[in-house]
Amino acid sequence: MAPPSGIKWLAQQAALLAGGISLALSEVMPIPFSKQWKDEKEYEAILEKAIITFDAQYKLLKVSGKNIETTKGINKRALEYLLTYLHCAMRAQQLDPTSEKARQIQQRLFEKLWGSEATLRYIKELIAADQNNDEELKDGRSRAVMAYRQAAQTGNQPMGWFACFDD
Repeated sequence: MAPPSGIKWLAQQAALLAGGISLALSEVMPIPFSKQWKDEKEYEAILEKAIITFDAQYKLLKVSGKNIETTKGINKRALEYLLTYLHCAMRAQQLDPTSEKARQIQQRLFEKLWGSEATLRYIKELIAADQNNDEELKDGRSRAVMAYRQAAQTGNQPMGWFACFDD
């Protein structure tokens, strides 16, 4: 069963961003060493690793002439790959990939890679694709699940995202 994409939550956040409301992470610090505190640390660790990995990979893709925006439109396969990869990483750490914190992590990754304005456009495109049961989204999900499994078994960086940019 494919993990949910979280597109509806991202749409809500996009609406908040468009209205100028800040999406800062929780201002209240959890009690140190509590489950919530440990979970917060795990979410942040996943975000940090995702930013390091996918930011570097996207820079390599751009150098090779690839971009998230193509002449055919936005590369929905690659966007869904990122969302699903994060979902898998969170489940592996026994975190809730459908939680508010998880969605904030997903949005922060998108914003780091492409900025907040582009993130809004990409979210809208993903929503439309999700409603149309787009095959690119399914392909992105399956590639991410396979890449996560391989990376978890080998300890190597995920390389499946590169294939999402092949035409």
